[in-house]
Amino acid sequence: IQLKLIQTAMSKHQPKQNLKRIVDLGSGDGVVCIHLAKTMRIPTVGYELNPWLVLFSKIQAYRQGVGHLCTFHCRDLFRADISQPHDALVLFVVPSMMRALELKLEREMSDQSKVYAARFPLDTWDEESYTSGPPTGGYNVNQLWVYSKQKSNHDLPPRSERKK
Repeated sequence: IQLKLIQTAMSKHQPKQNLKRIVDLGSGDGVVCIHLAKTMRIPTVGYELNPWLVLFSKIQAYRQGVGHLCTFHCRDLFRADISQPHDALVLFVVPSMMRALELKLEREMSDQSKVYAARFPLDTWDEESYTSGPPTGGYNVNQLWVYSKQKSNHDLPPRSERKK
């Protein structure tokens, strides 16, 4: 469900002809990169700290016929070079990382890029759109926030502490 939410949001916010390269920070087993490469036929780059997951991702990409479209790097996502041209950044990370990621994105991502944050929102950025899929196992983990580049507002309390 989450993969479909990401793909649908990308199609809505950035038509395929405008998407040239997608970066996944914290790519895990590579499923997001592989899915987007297969369905959208767009080059993807994943950054993952766990070398075994990077190896698994590379093998899976080749087994699924998109090895030529997927690149995986064994690197801390905070040290990943996101200054290279890309159109979309996918985040599938835990809430405790969001504040630090906002600062990295603010400093390094291009002004034209979009951020697609799955499951958890960025802490102080205002979303351009929000999509929610059906709950899984009683929890609504199928959520997606889309952002354009903006300045972080760390004078704000964390999102979880703000009144609705």
